Amino acid sequence: MDLAFFDDILVSSKITEEHNIHLQTIHQLFVNKKKCTFRQERIEYLGHVISGQGVAADPRKLKIMIIWPVPKDIKALRGFLGLTGNSRSYVKDYGKIANPLSC
Repeated sequence: MDLAFFDDILVSSKITEEHNIHLQTIHQLFVNKKKCTFRQERIEYLGHVISGQGVAADPRKLKIMIIWPVPKDIKALRGFLGLTGNSRSYVKDYGKIANPLSC
């Protein structure tokens, strides 16, 4: 599975040999070695936890959403919707829940 976000690329493979082949296919890209990590079994990225089990919501981000104070003004509401929007795929009917708040 390859995922691309903005200027980041995540490459995952089931076995090392396959992973080496995947990395060779992207070797022509320019990389910032300070930002690179290789052969990680689990990473946290943009509010997600990516592992051999798949992609899941980062439990720390979910906890922040749960304890977030009730927004008192539009600016605070927009901040809350921005925070929760990254995890919308993990919340059943997120669009229905958030729609009245974004009108």
